[in-house]
Amino acid sequence: MIVLWLLFLLLTAPLTSLAEKQAAGQDFNHMTTGFVLSGGHAVAACETCHVGGVFKGTPRNCAGCHAVGVRILATPKSSTHVVTDAPCESCHFNTATWLGARYNHGTAVPGQCVNCHNGRIAQGKTSSAKHNSTIGQNSCDSCHRTSAWLVTGYWNHTNNALYTYSGVNCVSCHSPSGIANEKVQSASHMPLTMGGLTFPDCRSCHTNFTSFGAARYDHVGASACTTCHNGTYSGVAGKTAGRHVTYTGTPECSACHSTTTWSSKLSSTTLHTTYFVGQTCQTCHASNSLISGAKKDDEHGGRYNTGVPDCSSSGCHAPLGGKGSAYTDWD
Repeated sequence: MIVLWLLFLLLTAPLTSLAEKQAAGQDFNHMTTGFVLSGGHAVAACETCHVGGVFKGTPRNCAGCHAVGVRILATPKSSTHVVTDAPCESCHFNTATWLGARYNHGTAVPGQCVNCHNGRIAQGKTSSAKHNSTIGQNSCDSCHRTSAWLVTGYWNHTNNALYTYSGVNCVSCHSPSGIANEKVQSASHMPLTMGGLTFPDCRSCHTNFTSFGAARYDHVGASACTTCHNGTYSGVAGKTAGRHVTYTGTPECSACHSTTTWSSKLSSTTLHTTYFVGQTCQTCHASNSLISGAKKDDEHGGRYNTGVPDCSSSGCHAPLGGKGSAYTDWD
């Protein structure tokens, strides 16, 4: 009986000792070591890191455990991991999961995106009309930024290290079959050949690469204004019905207007004696007039908007009347 009791004590002693040690480990405040147990570390068994009960010298850096050939067995980098010698914590910001890593592209070599973005290590180019085009063969960073795959909206047309734009026609990209097919010449765009002029490329008018707006048409050598300024083409103003004066003859717009402003370049006297011959004053100068630039008859409260007597033929205002100066001042 005594022998059996001694044998029982010998067999259970190690278990008791282990239980006591485990209980003591649960009560130990690991924060006192300066290494906070969080995420996956919080649920790992002590002996996973403290192999053989050795506490001193346990690695504190990720690579001390998460690598192949080290004493401690922890998940190492996979064979498809981005090739880098940067510390794990440079990209992995928590110890709960490997997902959600954020790679710092600050040290990445421009134009070498494909070294990682090849479909094996990191997401590569998808097969699309844009990616399969000539310019689509350039490096990812020609169009994309490191914050998202969304196209930046800004392509460096003038100083792109991978593509020279000297002599390259805009429609090589800005066409229905081109890489920039979402930004093409609209159906209401004026043709490149019209009005006596032929422009070789979009850049003849569109002088910046950030916006198609504010294009400046070079009118040197242009002939008939109404070829373009007829209300047909987007962004090309034509004569507004009901707001333009009724003139004598069929002069071109350039007879009165310049290519820099719609305001008349002629004096009031020249306009009246050349293009408004035979017209009554009330044709333009009425209180309800919508004609741009015509001083309205507000002084008379609208009593002489229509009919006779007219402002000048009545003998009131100059030149046929005595009041004011002809075509420059009513009174």
